[in-house]
Amino acid sequence: MRIIVCLLILIFSMPIHATIIQGFTGAYSASQWTMTTGGGDITVNSSSENSLTFDITNRAIPNPIDTYLEYETVAASSGMVSFDMIMGLIFRPLDTFSPILTFFSISDGVSNIEASISADGNTMRHIDLMVDAGQTFGFRVEALGVQQDVLLGTTISNFSAPVQPIKEPGIFFLIIIGLLALSGFSRRTLS
Repeated sequence: MRIIVCLLILIFSMPIHATIIQGFTGAYSASQWTMTTGGGDITVNSSSENSLTFDITNRAIPNPIDTYLEYETVAASSGMVSFDMIMGLIFRPLDTFSPILTFFSISDGVSNIEASISADGNTMRHIDLMVDAGQTFGFRVEALGVQQDVLLGTTISNFSAPVQPIKEPGIFFLIIIGLLALSGFSRRTLS
């Protein structure tokens, strides 16, 4: 009976698998993401932990501009990244290029487009994607031929991603007690 109790203590004190964080907090807070842009008036609104909003505008240049925004981070743990992509176009003249929002991951230095959405097609899409710990992933909004006074808004919401579990000091204490008890019981049974 004592051996069974010791084994149960050891089993329940084993490391826990990665947990899921909801929203842009902790390891995925706005300060953990890097932004690269290709010109134009580009803003990222990260004031809410529940969503990110990207706005691309051509307010000043009378000629169309080509621009992009990349927003990327590194996966804190292996697991499922899940979110909704919503694209809204406030104003776009006819016969101009439709902006595209893509979700990408980078494995071994190779960028892979995992999902994309165009303002001309379905403007909302739910994405689930497996990532590995340390893998780079992110969002890219590409807008070609953005006319003056065109505003493109994109929102990422319902974001969840894997994080490392919080290790409690009590777990290590339980492991030590379990090992000591197991070694003490095995000595008594052997002698």
